[in-house]
Amino acid sequence: MFLHRSASPSPQKLRPRRAEQHPAPLGDRLVFSCCLLGVLGGAVVGLYSPGGALSLGALRLGAFQAVSGGFPGYVLAIAVWFLLLALGGTSYLGFLAALLVSFFSAFRLSCSVAARFVSAAYPGLWEALLRYGVPALLAAPFLLAAAGGCFRAAQRLYQLRFHPAAAPKAGRVLPLSLGSAAAVLLAAAYCAYLLPLLLP
Repeated sequence: MFLHRSASPSPQKLRPRRAEQHPAPLGDRLVFSCCLLGVLGGAVVGLYSPGGALSLGALRLGAFQAVSGGFPGYVLAIAVWFLLLALGGTSYLGFLAALLVSFFSAFRLSCSVAARFVSAAYPGLWEALLRYGVPALLAAPFLLAAAGGCFRAAQRLYQLRFHPAAAPKAGRVLPLSLGSAAAVLLAAAYCAYLLPLLLP
């Protein structure tokens, strides 16, 4: 009597399948590209423009100005970027709001850091890290995520209007909203209460 050996699986079948890598959505790539352009543009303006000033008519762009009003003033100054994205996500032109917010928020941050470097050299970089870098580390990841969500929301509105069958499902907004609100409050509390102790 012959014993038939069961066919052993090939080495290729034993290897775990690699997870398929999907490219990032178009909105996220455009938002990230605008953020990089804002960093480069802000650095150039901050290095070669007096005080990092850049004026377009009555609209003054460039380095950060002093925020008045204490903690509520900082909350409003930081939250206004998120409010613009929330409003932009309710219209067909939300993609434009997402790109502009990602560009100009990165532009102001980079311009402020470069302007501080020009005015005070390397000690200015330390001040810029404490004054602008720490709040940016708290709020910027949520701001970029909100910009990508704003872009996708506007895209979904457009597809619901003209191509209902191809419209993607709406993503979860509550976790991002709660995280963004917490980041805004933490960044504002740092600027209002802790920063004066670090930079008297």
